[in-house]
Amino acid sequence: MIKYFCFFLFSLHLFSQDANIPTQFFQDGNFYRNLNENLNELSNPIGPFLEGEACVVIQFLGRDNYKIKYKGKVGIVKVDDLEVTEAMTDLYYAYQKKEREELIEAEAKRKENIYQIVHKEEIEKRKQDSIAQSIATQKALEEKRIMEAQAAKLANERALAAQRKHDSIAEQKALEAKRIKKANAQRLIEAQALEEKRIQDSIAIRIANEKAIQVQQKKQDSIAQHLALQKELEAKRIKEANEKYAENQRALEAKRIQDSIDLRIANEKALKQKRINDSISAIVAAKRTFEAKQKIKEENAQYIAKQKQIEAQRIKDSIALHDANKRALEQKRMADSLARIPKSSVSQNKKPVIATTTSLETQKALYEKRIKDSIIRSMAAQKALYEKRIKDSIIRSLSGQKIPQIANSEIAHKASAKEKLRLERIKFKDSCRYVMNDFDPFYNVRTVRTEAYPLSDNLTVELYRQGLKINVFFNSKEDLGCVSYFSHNRSSVTVTLENGKYISFYHSWDMECGQFSFKGNLSKSQMALLKESPVKSVKLKGTKGTAEITDIDYDAFFMHKLHCLD
Repeated sequence: MIKYFCFFLFSLHLFSQDANIPTQFFQDGNFYRNLNENLNELSNPIGPFLEGEACVVIQFLGRDNYKIKYKGKVGIVKVDDLEVTEAMTDLYYAYQKKEREELIEAEAKRKENIYQIVHKEEIEKRKQDSIAQSIATQKALEEKRIMEAQAAKLANERALAAQRKHDSIAEQKALEAKRIKKANAQRLIEAQALEEKRIQDSIAIRIANEKAIQVQQKKQDSIAQHLALQKELEAKRIKEANEKYAENQRALEAKRIQDSIDLRIANEKALKQKRINDSISAIVAAKRTFEAKQKIKEENAQYIAKQKQIEAQRIKDSIALHDANKRALEQKRMADSLARIPKSSVSQNKKPVIATTTSLETQKALYEKRIKDSIIRSMAAQKALYEKRIKDSIIRSLSGQKIPQIANSEIAHKASAKEKLRLERIKFKDSCRYVMNDFDPFYNVRTVRTEAYPLSDNLTVELYRQGLKINVFFNSKEDLGCVSYFSHNRSSVTVTLENGKYISFYHSWDMECGQFSFKGNLSKSQMALLKESPVKSVKLKGTKGTAEITDIDYDAFFMHKLHCLD
């Protein structure tokens, strides 16, 4: 009870004078002089302000509009431009309470006016009856006063007459005394009768007044009962209308949540099916690549074997032909030499002929070596040609297909979940992977959205940019209620760095319920802070609770990936 009384006094204090709540700007912008309450739009800008600069909140104007004081000037800004504090939340609740009380008072006045219009004749009749009763009472009192005055006047006249008779005629004193006594007795009887009549009239008037009061009281009780019944019926009608409205709102909210869940499930199924299809395509591509390699390898092996066989046969035939020609030439030369030399000198020249034969054998060995060298060079050229043909075939077979980053599916199946996460981070370490990278030439706007990078087992982060607007998305399976953008229960994400600094983000998109799907603005100063140090922990805040994630696996995510938005 004391708590609510203190809150009531605090609410009165907030609206009895301007509040002075210190805070700071959440982003760059302008503050304005005028507010169009019908359109909820700000106009007539006063000047700009910068993110992180201090200001003072003076008043909450409703519909997410705040009156502030900045550098000695008073203006109006939206709630998205300010860092929301507890005092600002109290100011919001106080405003809501005041609005509710004013609505209740207006409703009471409306009912009173309706009652006056509906029961106008009855109220006028009660006024006329009250006036008539007052006039009757005044008339009775006036008649009583006149009768008493007449009785006093008659008594005075009789007393004066008796005195005159007593003074003028002494002898008739006894007679006059007797007459006076008789007259006095008569007057006493008349006075007693008059008093009796007055008492009876007074009793009758009192009874009439009491009856009139009872009738009036019955009428008032009937009117009070009728009003109580009307109030009860009106309260019941309002309660039923509120319950019906609340039930409709709950049904709409449940339908919207179910639609959101169905859409998310459908997207997850589509993404899962896409991943399965991609994996199957990668396996098929790898199989086709392997088969193409094997086929090319077999064809080249057959080709090289055939070429070797042909080359060996050609060399063999060439050597045989060369040997035959050499032998025929040698025999011819020897025959010619013998024919020219005398018989006597034949025995002396046997030794040079043997030397010549040895020289011929040396020349034959050199010739065979040259042939072998030629064969080796030819085989090297064939091998180089074979390797080039393999590379060209692989490029042709994989043209237009996605080359898988993991060698084969067997390694992926055998790796643990932790190892998969580590391999995925290594794969994306120095690259930017986008699910959206479009340019609109009509509006001259580029839209970029990265893939969901895992920071831990239960937290992924996406980066998004559309023109000059930059956002960061945090996604988690934690059940923290809804992700809200309303000022009284706005959801937030706080990133704590290894160097002790922390950066807070506030949800700025539509409300999401179910899994934690947070979307906040990302300023240039926040990007500069995130590039300074790795992430130590991330705190998630929803409408029903908070969760702090400390086991960050990819702590250098922002240091590696913020350049993807350039």
